Amino acid sequence: MLYVAFSDREKERRLTVMRYDGTGWEEVGEPGFSHGEVDDISLAVEEGIPYVAFGDGAHGRRITVMRYNGERWETIGQPGFSGNYRGNAFAISDIRLVVENGIPYVAYPEENQLKDGDPPIKKPVVMRYNGEEWERLGRESDFTNEIFWLDLAVEDGISYIIYDDPHDPTVMRYNGKEWEPVGEPHFASSAIFYPNIVIYKGTPYAAFKLLHGLRGVDVFLYKYDGIKWDIVPRQPLLLNIPHRGDADYVSLAIDDGVPYIACVAAYGKIKVVKYD
Repeated sequence: MLYVAFSDREKERRLTVMRYDGTGWEEVGEPGFSHGEVDDISLAVEEGIPYVAFGDGAHGRRITVMRYNGERWETIGQPGFSGNYRGNAFAISDIRLVVENGIPYVAYPEENQLKDGDPPIKKPVVMRYNGEEWERLGRESDFTNEIFWLDLAVEDGISYIIYDDPHDPTVMRYNGKEWEPVGEPHFASSAIFYPNIVIYKGTPYAAFKLLHGLRGVDVFLYKYDGIKWDIVPRQPLLLNIPHRGDADYVSLAIDDGVPYIACVAAYGKIKVVKYD
């Protein structure tokens, strides 16, 4: 079943979730069910149960996570739980929500002011709901550089993130105590945008928009072989994108071992590539 979540203009930009039942679209629970306007929505569905994470206008645009219990939407843990170590809240963007075995995880770049008067910088944060409260995985000191883009994947309770570090891609894994690199950091030596990570049967895959040379941009797919990251195949996916900015909103999925990549390409057209 297909689900979509959006900021509903007809409900003062509060959150509405809908699903397609095979013949038409229907609302899931009450439309505009959030307490305030929302932005940067992330939707996940596990075993037919939809979850949403979003910047919550009713709580200073901190993150709130909710789940549909079959009758109504309920908040998981404390609403508006994100914020920096000084307790200050900055606008949250690029939220990623993953649910595994009923346990929700969220990742996002969080702005922190290291000292009064300094400009805030963004560091990756991953949080997990432990049944009672949201807990942070690892420490801020596990990450050294400011980031702008990230993505999250979870398999068998192990969390992975990919992010620009500060421009090139790096993948990290949480080992239960701290974040550790998966393969060589900065494994593609150019600026990336819209990174995606998927773990398929224990093997990490990464896809992202990459700036490279006079050709402008392309979308690359990488696979981790247990030692290093390799391009799959060993060349760009040849989306034939001639200008910078023409490969946006990259999305990676793997079905039965076959990777698929979608992006918004030239002239706003959606392009999907299948690797076989």
